[in-house]
Amino acid sequence: MNDKRKLHLSLYYHLKNLFVDQGYIAQSKNEELTLLDGKTYQANNDDWVYQDISKYPVTVYDNNIEVDPINYTRNFIKGTITFNDTYTVQGTITADYYYNQIHIRDAYPSKESFTVSDLPMAVIIPGQVPREGAFLGSTAHWNRYNYDIDFFGRTNSEMQDVTDDIESWLLHNTLIHQLNFASGFPLLDTGEINTLYSSGVEYSLYRRDVISVPFIAEGATEVEKYRTAISFVLEDVRRF
Repeated sequence: MNDKRKLHLSLYYHLKNLFVDQGYIAQSKNEELTLLDGKTYQANNDDWVYQDISKYPVTVYDNNIEVDPINYTRNFIKGTITFNDTYTVQGTITADYYYNQIHIRDAYPSKESFTVSDLPMAVIIPGQVPREGAFLGSTAHWNRYNYDIDFFGRTNSEMQDVTDDIESWLLHNTLIHQLNFASGFPLLDTGEINTLYSSGVEYSLYRRDVISVPFIAEGATEVEKYRTAISFVLEDVRRF
């Protein structure tokens, strides 16, 4: 994985953690799950909170009796639980869980699939000039990365509140960390928590030039009515 991709993913995970820290999460209690197939059950909401499972637990019930977690796996991405082959379901499956209220993507969805139901949503994208670099003599290399965080809200107040939190995070964190992902990502491909994950810092970049620009245009679509792009620059100088 190259540095540009690592940095992109690092920003993605930093932003997910920021929204959890700022309380942009909701809880669903005693929700009846829908059987998908076999022993997999689907919740009404996906993108469950995984950052602190002791604070934001997933609890599953079978006929109102709590099921021991050893009997199922969770998919925090899809919002599903799958019982082990050795477990026999007795009746109605319900669950308590927490989920993220803000959808985060590392690329824009297609125009055909992007609807108001996807909001609120934040998209992290490289700027129009994603990278500049130069060698500083024989022992140092300077890199400059332009990025945007494009936020789409449902209301004007939601847009202002969330963009204020993003701006505050950027302005008060002069250094933004690039994670190394040597132990994989926080969630496995199955959507279960990666117990081996370590958020080790590979190196830190200097944050520069935070600029917030609301999207104003005639004939804006429903998904663009409350949209703001926050542009910023990340720089690093590494010596060899």
